[in-house]
Amino acid sequence: MTNQLRSVVDQPMQSTDTSILKALTRDPDSNEIKTLVQSAIEGLNDSESLKQAKAKFPSKVLHHLEEGAKKDTEFFMRTLQQGVKGNLSPEELEKKLLKGGSQHFQQSLLNAQSQLFQEKHLPTIRRPNPRKVKAQENARRVWKLRQRRFVKKTVKNTYEMFQKRLKLLTEILQIAEVKEVHPSTITKKALDQERKKRQQQIIEQLLAEEDAKSQNKRRRKNKKKQKRTSAIKQSQPNSKKRESVPEQPPLPKEKVIRPDPLAQYALEIAKRKSPYKEAPRVTRRWQTRDIDKIKRFADKSRTHGIVFHYTNLNQEQIIEQRAKHYLPGLDRIFSNILDRKIYTFSTDRGLGMMAQLMRNNKPPEYGVIYFGINGNTIYHRYFEQQTKDDVLNKIFTDHTYEECPDDTDDWFTPSGYSFEVLNNGLINVTFSNESHYVNIFPVRPDLFNPNRFIK
Repeated sequence: MTNQLRSVVDQPMQSTDTSILKALTRDPDSNEIKTLVQSAIEGLNDSESLKQAKAKFPSKVLHHLEEGAKKDTEFFMRTLQQGVKGNLSPEELEKKLLKGGSQHFQQSLLNAQSQLFQEKHLPTIRRPNPRKVKAQENARRVWKLRQRRFVKKTVKNTYEMFQKRLKLLTEILQIAEVKEVHPSTITKKALDQERKKRQQQIIEQLLAEEDAKSQNKRRRKNKKKQKRTSAIKQSQPNSKKRESVPEQPPLPKEKVIRPDPLAQYALEIAKRKSPYKEAPRVTRRWQTRDIDKIKRFADKSRTHGIVFHYTNLNQEQIIEQRAKHYLPGLDRIFSNILDRKIYTFSTDRGLGMMAQLMRNNKPPEYGVIYFGINGNTIYHRYFEQQTKDDVLNKIFTDHTYEECPDDTDDWFTPSGYSFEVLNNGLINVTFSNESHYVNIFPVRPDLFNPNRFIK
């Protein structure tokens, strides 16, 4: 193909080059040069070889050759004008014409070859079928909708399971308080017996209420009879008439602005001074957001010595672990004796709180915040998610990493958190400059009194 393309232009170009050079040696100022150049251009456009090439090769390829021939002709015209004006000697003119006379054609030949190669080897770009595109978009939309529904259903089922477990935990704590034993010792049999007793008590209470209602009806009937007899006596003529005393209008009551009891409750929690001290690894080290630094965190275990729990975790898992560890200020809730009974329960290593962990763009997680407490020192705090397969008695055992208290005097008092108390006793705890927060559920809602701190 390359030889065929070269034959298109080589034949008229060679004859024209020699004629022009001979004319320049005879008379540089002659009009013969212009005539020869014009004939070269016409010969290039009207040659038989070019006409044959137009019939054989596609128009895209010939376009490159025509562009190269046109640029070569312009080069000849500029060079010949320099020779006619005397700027170049005949030897220099001949050398320049022979050297650069076909450079544009050579480049256009390469462009034509690359064009033919692309058309032969590269795949053609097909326009997408609009029906298929629309069907794919609809399939993606349906998949996203199903995924959203699945997430909502999962979150709803998890919340219902958590609420059932919370009610069951409340019953166990109430029974343990009456029997003065640890909640973990309450068995299912004892729980069923207590439920039967409560049902019997409820039945007896309902019967007592019915008796009280019937007695109230009898008293009302007796009062009505007494009023009728007194009205008959007053209507007799010998009865003395009482002088009517005009009633005085009641004095206007002064408006008393009472503070919001729930806001006062939250303020009381925030103002408390916690008697607990925190080990540096509980809150201080989790203030950093450096992933590599968190991977190098070392913990002390009673059985394994120094361990590195976070070395092999990826970035998403590190962020999750940080949210489950960085929970400062919760000890202020159970610093009060009554709130400790309302919001916590005893575990084998300290205390536990029923909580909901909320993270940015993630579904809510329900579980227990475990506190490892030794005296008045908090050496461990972690949120552990509960699943539907977990047995309730396991809740009283801290199954998180086995850690032991630090032998250090470098204790830490955290700050940067706020509290909000809701009607049902739920406490919302947010942390400064953090995207996660927790909701603490009362395990003894029967003891919660929102007006407790109103004086």
